[in-house]
Amino acid sequence: MRYIKSKLIFTVFTVLVLFSTCIAQSQTKPLPVQVTCRKSLLGGSYVLQIRNTSPLPIEIWLEAREKYATFIIQAEKMKEIGWVQGFRFDANDVFFIGSNGYDIIRQTMPSNELSEVRVDFLNNGALTVNLSQTFLQKKIAKSLKLPINKKYQGIIEIEMSKVPEIILKDRSDRIHANVLLQTITFSGNVKIPIKASISFLPSYISSTGEILASQINVDDININGLQNKLSSEATNIINGLLPIWFSEIRIFQLDTTTLKYLKFLNVRQISVYNRRLAIELL
Repeated sequence: MRYIKSKLIFTVFTVLVLFSTCIAQSQTKPLPVQVTCRKSLLGGSYVLQIRNTSPLPIEIWLEAREKYATFIIQAEKMKEIGWVQGFRFDANDVFFIGSNGYDIIRQTMPSNELSEVRVDFLNNGALTVNLSQTFLQKKIAKSLKLPINKKYQGIIEIEMSKVPEIILKDRSDRIHANVLLQTITFSGNVKIPIKASISFLPSYISSTGEILASQINVDDININGLQNKLSSEATNIINGLLPIWFSEIRIFQLDTTTLKYLKFLNVRQISVYNRRLAIELL
């Protein structure tokens, strides 16, 4: 009986060792490829370049921009993947490359935006005009009249004197913004910085060509240096104030010529898609 137990324990131990060894090996086997990128010929996107450095053909898979595809790369040859293959890479796009039995490669495209405005197609085939994060940042900086401030009961004043930082995130249908405010207390005229994060859905006014903020949420508020009572009061004020301020901000307005064409084409909807603001046309 003791012999059987000892043999069973030894068998289980051996299986565990072999299993852990297999896992360790599978997690430390580099994929034999060299990954680079270049600008597309039209300059509006990046093209991914994957070179097989092994003496044998290899089948790899690629996941990026909510798409998945497999490719066979011949021995010591390079495969280019771009908009022709259905992958239109933009600045800061994260992509994953893998193959059966090898480690997964995770890399990011360069941060330099190649095209602030471009024409593209959604997965459903709809024609879109895409606006980049940089483009929106420039436009809101021009349209926003600063400073914006409001006083409350002669005790505290909230002021926004810097342009909010616009952020378009992966897999998010909302526009995000980091807002730097300052609280001014009238006792001693002390200025306390406040960091707030908000998000909102873009809305399009077809008659004027304006893009405005709707369904505005205050996601986070960070206040340091205020007494508890004033901090609580400032938080409540900001929660009510930022949605009002941003509902009045014009994110962007189309010029007269573009507006004329869009009226002819008919704007179906406007949304955030792959970290760009997509104006979807019929």
